[in-house]
Amino acid sequence: KKATFATFHPCADGVIASTSWDLTLRLWDVQQGEKQRVPLSDQAFHVAWSPNGESIAVTTKDKQLSVLDPRQPNSAVTMAIHEGARATKLCWIG
Repeated sequence: KKATFATFHPCADGVIASTSWDLTLRLWDVQQGEKQRVPLSDQAFHVAWSPNGESIAVTTKDKQLSVLDPRQPNSAVTMAIHEGARATKLCWIG
């Protein structure tokens, strides 16, 4: 499936997070291939690693924000973020 976003881990070499049209977030180790696949509730609007690489966040078309630990990707915390019709972008602060 077509990738919609891809971003390199800020600290670890060869680790990438990507989202795709099949409604998944995928965590990749480029030397070993795909490592984890996490289902998303809807199409991803944006994905971003935290500055230290300990968390990754994804916003989706259904106005949800999911934050997860890439070492335990199935333990995501998900919350509603807004009621507007506009797409979202992520920016870690701090």
